[in-house]
Amino acid sequence: TGYENIKRKIVDATGDDVRNVSPLVRRYVGEYALTDLINVLFFYLPGRKIEPGDDWVKNTVLIEKAPVKYSHLIKVKDIKNDTVHMTVQTVVSSRMGKGGRIILEGKQHGTIRANYRTGMLIDLDLTENSVVHTDALDRNTIRRIRAAIR
Repeated sequence: TGYENIKRKIVDATGDDVRNVSPLVRRYVGEYALTDLINVLFFYLPGRKIEPGDDWVKNTVLIEKAPVKYSHLIKVKDIKNDTVHMTVQTVVSSRMGKGGRIILEGKQHGTIRANYRTGMLIDLDLTENSVVHTDALDRNTIRRIRAAIR
């Protein structure tokens, strides 16, 4: 809900054609974009009680731009004052079609703090180093994802 209002406000403010604005807005607030956002912010939830020293693997696939698989290894560093401190090591990959050529590969690492009782995010700090492979060249990218709930 609200998609049409967002689109209208952008068209009114910029004077751009609605046909140009519509796909851009959908890219950032459409169903796939919001699904990806939730997966980025809550992939760490284990679905069970945890203790310091526990670890688990959580696989997620981001789908908005192209399917990119994230295979996260999450480890509980400690639990203090109802806050869980976790570390994350991730393998990132994307293939051209099922079983096809790798078009993106990389690693991600960082930390997450969440409320122990609710699982809600307190803060997240991840850095991704990846390489996008094309026929013409390979492009190295660094992406930092930071979020904090205050």
